[in-house]
Amino acid sequence: MAVDDWREGLDLPGRPVPPRNLHVTLRFVGPADMIGRDRLIAALDTAELGDPFSFRIGRLGGFPKLGRATVAWAAIEKDGGKVAELAGVAEEAVASAGFGYEDRPFRAHLTLARIRPPRDLRPSASMGMSWVGVPVTEVVLYRSRSRGRSTVYDALERFPLARG
Repeated sequence: MAVDDWREGLDLPGRPVPPRNLHVTLRFVGPADMIGRDRLIAALDTAELGDPFSFRIGRLGGFPKLGRATVAWAAIEKDGGKVAELAGVAEEAVASAGFGYEDRPFRAHLTLARIRPPRDLRPSASMGMSWVGVPVTEVVLYRSRSRGRSTVYDALERFPLARG
């Protein structure tokens, strides 16, 4: 996988996100019962998701800040605003399913590693620019479960982007 090969070259501190878990979170929902999940699936099933597109991995960043990061991430760039549009569609679907709106603004990123204790990523960030292309062909509703120090993501439903 091109993204994982690029990430390996950065020599980031912390625990890398396993390649099978790399994803862009459009909207985190939190706990949901079966009825809420079914309402969300119905809302996403009827949503206009648009056509397939691609984005590129850009600069390296860190949460809460680059100089004292607990999460290393790569920015989503060169997508023509499509990832943010999909996040807006997901936000509306989540709200219409009864889960309310997110308080924080959407920030398109790909989580690369979790870092404890916090570290300064500025030296890595100067080497972090890449133009690895990533195709986007579907939106996936995942259930996440913690297993010790790792997280398992189960795909509950897939929503293909339209073929235009």
